[in-house]
Amino acid sequence: MLKIMPVLSVVLFLSLTFSAQAKDFTPADPVVKLMPVLMDNLNLFELTPEQMQQVRSISRKSFADLEYLNAEYHLVKTELRDLLFDPKPHPAAEQKLIESLAKMEAKRLVLTVDCAEGLKAILSPEQFAELIELATF
Repeated sequence: MLKIMPVLSVVLFLSLTFSAQAKDFTPADPVVKLMPVLMDNLNLFELTPEQMQQVRSISRKSFADLEYLNAEYHLVKTELRDLLFDPKPHPAAEQKLIESLAKMEAKRLVLTVDCAEGLKAILSPEQFAELIELATF
């Protein structure tokens, strides 16, 4: 038993290290979350009326697109789960759903990048730097 303790300690340490890293970034997570941070801290940014209008425009479009995509993603993922629960194999149908999920994930990444690039264009370099600082805190 005493011989196993050092090995168990190392395994436990490594598993905790890897699990902490995994919680930082998973495949379903967005690359960055800038808009929610900006909206939660609007008072810190002293946006001009024009900036505010542009931010709202991006926020509305991004939110609507993301909500639609998330609903569609949920439906397809549920359908895939149901196929996996079925005792009979469905490799062709499963592959089709996997490809559909991959396309939706690509769309989600594009939405995230478009939102970030839009905010870069709207905010001053100082405002954007402050947003990045808040988002990575």
